Amino acid sequence: LDAIRIVEQLISPRSTLTESRLMVLAQALHGLAVDTDPDTTRKLRSLREERDRIDAEIVRISQNQAQPIDPRAATERVTDVLAQAETLPADFARVRARFEELNHELRTAILDLDERQTTVISEIFRGVDLIASSDEGRTFSAFSSLIRDPESSARFDADVNEILGREFAQQLPVETRRAIRNLLRDMKTGSRDVQDTLTEFARGLRRYVRSQEYERDRALRTLIQQALAAAVPARTALKPYASVGMHLELPVLPMASVGEVNPHDPSDFAPNEALDDAEPGEIDLLRLKAIARESEIDFDELIGHVNAAVERSGPVSVADVLAASPATQGLASVIGLLALATRHGAVHNDDETLVWVGLDQRTRTAQVPRHTFAERIDT
Repeated sequence: LDAIRIVEQLISPRSTLTESRLMVLAQALHGLAVDTDPDTTRKLRSLREERDRIDAEIVRISQNQAQPIDPRAATERVTDVLAQAETLPADFARVRARFEELNHELRTAILDLDERQTTVISEIFRGVDLIASSDEGRTFSAFSSLIRDPESSARFDADVNEILGREFAQQLPVETRRAIRNLLRDMKTGSRDVQDTLTEFARGLRRYVRSQEYERDRALRTLIQQALAAAVPARTALKPYASVGMHLELPVLPMASVGEVNPHDPSDFAPNEALDDAEPGEIDLLRLKAIARESEIDFDELIGHVNAAVERSGPVSVADVLAASPATQGLASVIGLLALATRHGAVHNDDETLVWVGLDQRTRTAQVPRHTFAERIDT
């Protein structure tokens, strides 16, 4: 992933020396200098300066003196954000690799005949997830919790929508706009993949201990170590390739014991703790309706708008319906009207211009074939 990212930067080079990046570095260094300073007076002075700066900014905004940053600086910041996001796939891959190393280290520790082996086994029997409780596991869990937090996700989506709605964002390449829009989804996908790997390793480690498989592996390891120890004094008198007078016939088919068959045990996948019944709560019908309107087209509302327009003016087109009734769901309302006209109306060869106000309160237009309704739609 790192190699692919480097090649992409060679194919499409971009400037790395930007004002926003230098500003971020300067702020990070200043914050580190203040936070590591044992002198509290400097911290207080820094906080007061920050408070004065915020108060001055509030005054400027209140007096309508504040101006948004220019499009050039805004584009630089977008580029820096995407440059940081490009490293996320490689970071997720390194986290998965580190979890695999931890899984191997813990299995090795279980086979060691020392105090650490006893501690690891006892903690696993007590239900402690040693991989998730490691430093890497706790760091990833904090990141994953932040990504899955509904409030943080909603705020992230709102910020993305606002940025893409700005005038400077309209001049960005399509690939850049798509990368910004898919940023949260890509982080959630990477986080989910790492979480699946973490869960798989944790279950496998717990099953390995509770099924007593580690005792067989530990006995085999002991026998191998004893054989190696016995071979050390024999190496002075016998070469490794010398004939020992024994011929071992290898079987054509691998031999296995019925005792090695491991039947599926549902208890291995059972949760450690029983889930409690959730307390019943009150249902807000208005909230449920709002949630449904976010994911589904409200055809009942659109049919009502069409029937009202037909009763008032006779045969009408989709443009007439939009002119008489607002598109409360933005583009979704327009698509819904076109779908209803295709199913219950007629499509003509000439074109018409549709005009509606989107959810961002911006007026939009579209040139489409003329769709008409000649009569009411019966539901």
